[in-house]
Amino acid sequence: MIVFGSEVSRAFAAEGVAHQIVFTDGPRHAEQLATEAVTSEYDIVIAAGGDGTVNEVANGLLKIDNNTTLGILALGSGNDIAHNVGSPSSPRDVASLAAKRQTCPC
Repeated sequence: MIVFGSEVSRAFAAEGVAHQIVFTDGPRHAEQLATEAVTSEYDIVIAAGGDGTVNEVANGLLKIDNNTTLGILALGSGNDIAHNVGSPSSPRDVASLAAKRQTCPC
């Protein structure tokens, strides 16, 4: 499944979640963007991708002591991390969790 930014944006807008979509442009860029999101005081950073992207975003969030929540929109080929934590792969479901400030689909 390929999800484009506009589909994700529509899902978050439908849930009333203010958001900004940022695309990476190479290795370790997701880590840099996540660190910048922490310093900009974002509440939630959602990694849209596979295990590598989730790993980079988590590393970026951990560089600075913060309370930023890591969300996962599983779009990779294996998605082991997302499956293990029960993260949904639907933009609508992830947006719903973000709107409720729910950290898992429990």
